[in-house]
Amino acid sequence: ADLIARWQETLGAILWADFADNDAQTEEKILVEAFGLHPLAIHDAQRNRHQPKVEAFADHVFILLKGLGADRDSFDFNTIQIAMFVGEHFLVTRHSGPSSSIAMLWQAQQEDAALLASGPDSVALRVARISIDRFLKRLLTLEPRLEDLEQEIVAHPDDTILAELTGYKTDLRKFRRVLNYHQQVFSDLIANPPPQFGVERMHEIKDVYEH
Repeated sequence: ADLIARWQETLGAILWADFADNDAQTEEKILVEAFGLHPLAIHDAQRNRHQPKVEAFADHVFILLKGLGADRDSFDFNTIQIAMFVGEHFLVTRHSGPSSSIAMLWQAQQEDAALLASGPDSVALRVARISIDRFLKRLLTLEPRLEDLEQEIVAHPDDTILAELTGYKTDLRKFRRVLNYHQQVFSDLIANPPPQFGVERMHEIKDVYEH
């Protein structure tokens, strides 16, 4: 509360506020009163399941993504909600579980304060890029197991292998659906860049889209 108050009193100051594991009503009160966020967007951010989206408001942009859960050596596909509210002088992030992407960038910000000085829009796109890169890394963990299964199904075909393959097929279908949603989000940002994202961010938006 003290940090938010000092930010409100300091002309031109930029604040990054990160929210997780809070009482929903208390959290909503802070987000509405301190940052002027739209209540319906806050409710979407607080839902455990909601498809990725981007929505522009008068003084902020709401971006909702799906991030991967904790790093694993196996292809275990589970997601968390990552919500970002980008204003001219603030970035609000909200996640439904531990976010490696936000934690990584948060730590970088502690070590280099200039990171936030690049603007809330730049930090938000960095969060998105790190999050998307983790999808590729998780996908690559599946390749060695598929190679093993190719050999096993020839040498010793059985129902256990078939069940494992069916499980991967289901997970990959979800994987593709999530990435298609993300693709649409950043396609929309390219086609209709909101004023909270400077023209110099177009390259970064396209970079996330391409990945």
